[in-house]
Parts: sequence; C-alpha cells; structure tokens
Amino acid sequence: MKVIFDSNVLLSAGLFPKGKAAETVNYAAAKHTVILTNTIIDEVERVVVRKFTEYKPVFERFFACLDYEYAYVPEETIRDSITTIDDPKDKHVLVSALFTGADILVTGDNHFFGKQHDGIKIMKPSEFLDRY
Repeated sequence: MKVIFDSNVLLSAGLFPKGKAAETVNYAAAKHTVILTNTIIDEVERVVVRKFTEYKPVFERFFACLDYEYAYVPEETIRDSITTIDDPKDKHVLVSALFTGADILVTGDNHFFGKQHDGIKIMKPSEFLDRY
C-alpha cells in the first residue's frame, strides 16, 4: 500500500520522535511504501527554517534515515489540476497524492476530511495505526 504524509505529520514526527506521528511514519515505512514528494519535503524545510531553525540537523537526519520513495511533482501539474480543496495552500498535498497513486494520505488537517478525493483514503495518524 502506498502512503503519503502531509507536512504537518512529518513535522510532528521530527519534533516529537516518541509521539503518535513518529510512530505512524515509522510503522508505515516498515510495513508499506511511503512516498514523499518535492513539494511536501520543501514545505517541511520551509517551516523548519522559519520556525524551528535549531532542529534543521534533526530533520536532515530524519529524512536521511526514513525509507521512502521520492516523487517529483511538477509545479504546472499542481497549478493546472482541477482538484479543489478548502485550503488552496494544501492543494499540492492532494495533487501529490493523486499524482503518485497513493492509497492513503495521512494528515492532521481537518479540511481534508468529509469529502471524497478520487478514492484516496484520508486518515489521521492514530486512525492509520488503528486500521493498519
């Protein structure tokens, strides 16, 4: 199963290595195929530089140790996609999930929930752990 993580889950996993998000990411990497894209990694890096500068080496190690498949999502693919979402800043996350053929998107953002997104299951970290 292909699992893609929103940046908020990855940030939580890196900042709190014993927390639920880290447990979810580590479990997914051990049992499933984790996919990360250029846009999601870039968003994590921007937030770390802006808010958690002292944690930059932690996130470098986090990504270096994480077993994942990297996928490049062209900017024009995101821009030209007819996919809609309540928060336009997160369109790249949903388009990344669609573009990579992910089965599950794990996120903490509530605006993803309650809508159908072309067959992608959208779950919070604890829900993913409970189900898989």
